[in-house]
Amino acid sequence: MDNDETICEHSVPTLTSVSRNSEQVGWEAMALLERLIQGAQTPADDLILDPDKIIARKSTDRQYCSDALVQKAVDLVRDNLCQQFNITDIAEQLGVSKRTLELRFQQSVKSSPHEFFTRLRVQRAQALLQMPQKRTVEQIALECGFGTPATVYAAFQRLLGDTPAGIRRKLVIG
Repeated sequence: MDNDETICEHSVPTLTSVSRNSEQVGWEAMALLERLIQGAQTPADDLILDPDKIIARKSTDRQYCSDALVQKAVDLVRDNLCQQFNITDIAEQLGVSKRTLELRFQQSVKSSPHEFFTRLRVQRAQALLQMPQKRTVEQIALECGFGTPATVYAAFQRLLGDTPAGIRRKLVIG
């Protein structure tokens, strides 16, 4: 399946897809049409083009932890990534103390829950930056649960050493 945002984003779970290189397809089609107009024969073989990229979504981004409590927390947050939350709220939903959740995260994934969930949000934001529909940083902040654009910028700087615009430029160039 192509990277049809309507289908991929509204499926449960959201579907990872292969994005075809539409611009290259267009150029190759134009070149072929020009050759045919000039009297060239129809090529015997199909022209195979490399895909543009893989758009990773929930269908392939599950991380499994050996600690069942940590796994439940990760699934809870990943399934509700657009919502703002704090670690105390998550711990309460799971029936444990905040400290227990923090210790189990440190043991299982070598990270605090806050840092782990921020990385999930940044990964989701990066996926949104790759999509053809250009979202503003405000939209990305809301869709990824950051709350404000300032929080998005701070997380990108801390984890990626760049801004969302810088990452978008690298994705387009790369």
